[in-house]
Amino acid sequence: MYSWDNLPKPNVIFVLGPPGAGKGTQCSLICKEYGYVHLSAGDLLRKEQTTPGSEYGSLIDEHIRNGTIVPVEITCSLLEKAMLEHMTSLAESCAGDESIPAGNILIDGFPRNQNNLDGWKRQVADKVNVQFILFFECPKDVAINRCLKRGQHSGRADDNPESMAKRLDTYLNQTMPIVEHYEKMGLVRRIDSSRPIKLCIDQVSFCFLLNINIIMDVCEFVAEEDLVEIIPNFRYDQQLNLITGDFGPFRPSVPVKVPFWLAVNLYRKNKCTVLSPNWVSTLARLQEQQELETSRLLPPPNEHWREILKMMERELGRSVQCYDLYERREAILKRSVFDLFNEACSKQSMFIGDITLDNATPAELVMIKNLILNGFKHLQELRKSALVAASRKHY
Repeated sequence: MYSWDNLPKPNVIFVLGPPGAGKGTQCSLICKEYGYVHLSAGDLLRKEQTTPGSEYGSLIDEHIRNGTIVPVEITCSLLEKAMLEHMTSLAESCAGDESIPAGNILIDGFPRNQNNLDGWKRQVADKVNVQFILFFECPKDVAINRCLKRGQHSGRADDNPESMAKRLDTYLNQTMPIVEHYEKMGLVRRIDSSRPIKLCIDQVSFCFLLNINIIMDVCEFVAEEDLVEIIPNFRYDQQLNLITGDFGPFRPSVPVKVPFWLAVNLYRKNKCTVLSPNWVSTLARLQEQQELETSRLLPPPNEHWREILKMMERELGRSVQCYDLYERREAILKRSVFDLFNEACSKQSMFIGDITLDNATPAELVMIKNLILNGFKHLQELRKSALVAASRKHY
């Protein structure tokens, strides 16, 4: 018997927007592209409304016709039941010791007001992971025209001028504050749904590609300005605006340069292949030069070359044989620092001359940080001993 106690938390994305914004259409496309399950709060309520013998049927019917919001306890119960049924079906489809996957669920048309949000927090929030809110913006006149046109063949009781006026009023006064609440938390992804369906789904796709809950890691802080070439297998006809510049458009099989961290994260989601940076081919030559020149560090091919190669090996499965070069540079750097302090110690002097480490990368400087601190500490102890010895001579 499955329950929330023995099932993983599903990932949930709330889908909000005015009536007629095209939420249902976009949710269908998202489900097809990304394997999410679409749960429409409105559809669940309408199904319950027409279910023979339902204890909530007449109450739901009254709220839908008046364009008002159904009590949150009913909506949350229906959503929770539908999510549990989906997670149970996932669990039952697993064979043997196979782990149960976390389900991915779109909840369309919820939460629509503060009461919805409070009820969700009380009843459901601790059972799911909310990833973000997909908010479809649409001008009032466009939304009304779409709903009235839909009402000609949908059979929905609320696709009429009177209900539309009430629903839009409810949306502006009660749902928009919920969007603003989540926007302060950085969880809202805005979509201009007045545009053609194809352009909307392209914008939606990038919300999924760059889901901030997935890509946050050290890759974002390494080589932010260093570009690497990728070959996308998705389409996004606009430019992606990042702090470090504008990149795109992205078209299948057409190479495009992006920051390394973005390339790694798109690769993780199977959205591209990553081509090795051009400077990788120069590493062999640097290694040969370093073997000949063993007394000083030579300029590295890239400020973050160590980190980038490690990420390439870990994330992209590409082995780049540079460990000898790692060790050689480390040995040269440590020996240089050791020699400088050794000379200073022999003279019992705090002055160690001008040290230039222009060719050391940030990671290499961090690596020798303790070596330098210990060197100065040792010099300080020697200096104190020398001062004590000198003071005794005066007596």
